[in-house]
Amino acid sequence: MYAYPITQFGVDRLERVELPMLQIASGMVLIKVHAVSLNYRDLMMVKGFYNPKMALPRILVRTERGGRRDRGGRQTSEVGDRVCGIFMQRWLDGPLTAEKSKAALGGDVDGCSPSVSCWIRMGLSVFRSTLAMKRRRRSPARA
Repeated sequence: MYAYPITQFGVDRLERVELPMLQIASGMVLIKVHAVSLNYRDLMMVKGFYNPKMALPRILVRTERGGRRDRGGRQTSEVGDRVCGIFMQRWLDGPLTAEKSKAALGGDVDGCSPSVSCWIRMGLSVFRSTLAMKRRRRSPARA
């Protein structure tokens, strides 16, 4: 498994690093990623413009992605389901609170490896098989 952690601000400072395989904690789901995109917010974080005081290193490039559920909790999806992550992993209903906002992907919650990701079980959205992975990967931030 690999990722591009931000150790210093600047696109030219990103380097691919190998990471150990993720361990699934209680309430988490492992996703095999099939499609990713780099959105404007991700780019601004890499450049240091979004939050110049952000603690480094951070693995947060590619907060938008879609894939298939590999293993983990069974409450919202089954193994093999096509899923994408909800941007604010804990904001499932009601007004936005400080506690819910702390679970934004790429914010207080790191982004992921381009190949494997671990998400909060309830922070997933299953999408229909008629939608191509490449089109779906851009939808979470627009919802």
